[in-house]
Amino acid sequence: MRVDTRILQRNVIILLAMEILYNLVMPVPNYDAQIQFSQNGNLTTYSLDDFLYVISLGKLYWIARVFKHASIFNNPTAYDIW
Repeated sequence: MRVDTRILQRNVIILLAMEILYNLVMPVPNYDAQIQFSQNGNLTTYSLDDFLYVISLGKLYWIARVFKHASIFNNPTAYDIW
């Protein structure tokens, strides 16, 4: 079975663009917007930074992916055993 590894495939480009856009999400220093919600008659105020930090936690996925590719189990011998 031959695996096509061309970088110019449409699927790869779309995935790469999505990853780049996701990595651009980060809180801006010295800028803070307040978002207010009404919950059960109480007014709750959240900072925009709070939401951006929670979204940024997903970047841990890329760290895990690096460790997966740098693992001792990522070599041809391990694939033959699998």
